[in-house]
Amino acid sequence: MKKVLYRVFIFSHLLLFAIPVFAQPANFSEVLQIFLNILGMALMILYVGAVLAFVRGIIVFVLNTSDEAKRKEGKQWMLWAVIAFFVGITLWGLVGILTGTFNLTPLVIPQLPEG
Repeated sequence: MKKVLYRVFIFSHLLLFAIPVFAQPANFSEVLQIFLNILGMALMILYVGAVLAFVRGIIVFVLNTSDEAKRKEGKQWMLWAVIAFFVGITLWGLVGILTGTFNLTPLVIPQLPEG
């Protein structure tokens, strides 16, 4: 049952990446814009996963002060989360460079309405 739910969860998220593909681009600029939108969605998922991994690493590290193996596991989680942050920031910079080079619409970080 867990495998079925896991597959449904993964498949439903993969469908979200396919939604911009149905836009039927007319030229290379629109194809690149769709690619950058998909990459932007993937980066958001990467950031959320990195934050969750970092928090998990901190919790494992702090709660297991006497068990050296668990502390090492917590350090590994934190290390991989920092690497994921670095990869995400690098890809975000690449998206910015491509956006500026091809005069595309920049990716906008969603913000809450003011007032």
